[in-house]
Amino acid sequence: LRAERVKPRVWAVEGTPVDCVYFALQKFLPRRPDLLISGMNPGPNLGQQDINYSGTVAGAIQGTFLGIPSMAVSLLPDAGGEYDLSAAAEGVRLIAADILAGGLPPGTALNVNIPPLPAKGVKITRLGWKFYDPEIIEKTDPRNSSYYWIGTGTPRRVGDAGTDVMAAHDGFISLTPLHTDMTAHQDLGSAKLRRLARALGKRA
Repeated sequence: LRAERVKPRVWAVEGTPVDCVYFALQKFLPRRPDLLISGMNPGPNLGQQDINYSGTVAGAIQGTFLGIPSMAVSLLPDAGGEYDLSAAAEGVRLIAADILAGGLPPGTALNVNIPPLPAKGVKITRLGWKFYDPEIIEKTDPRNSSYYWIGTGTPRRVGDAGTDVMAAHDGFISLTPLHTDMTAHQDLGSAKLRRLARALGKRA
């Protein structure tokens, strides 16, 4: 990986948001930060699929792993496909001030999605679902090499008004707490897993 000093106190890291967090904490920052903000990302990070793919969210999760109050911030475009970063920044400032004053629960990162402002309000949400078009479109460039488009079209939103995908689509700022423990605790004692354990134990 390469890191470039853009100007005093500003670095650019060749890599993922998680790499940026790691470099900042291990190499560049003079002290441990009080707050980590990953983003603002132009484009939403909503629903189960986005959360698992998102580099923006992963940056916040990495900060949470390291015990730093962390949030990921993503924006939805307006009708013209534009993102108003300056207007969204004021909302982020208010959230940041509250986190600095009161912190976040242990092991929890905050995923923030901001619609075009002014928003209708704020909702505390759970993750919904977004189903993307599975088609892969193959094209050929002027050098006769293939390239591909994936995730085209508008994803299908699934969830009720209490989910992040619906709240943000309806014009609300969505605040979704994300926990670093991805264990499916309800399945730890399931009969199926016990059967698998017994079958493996006989082969061990």
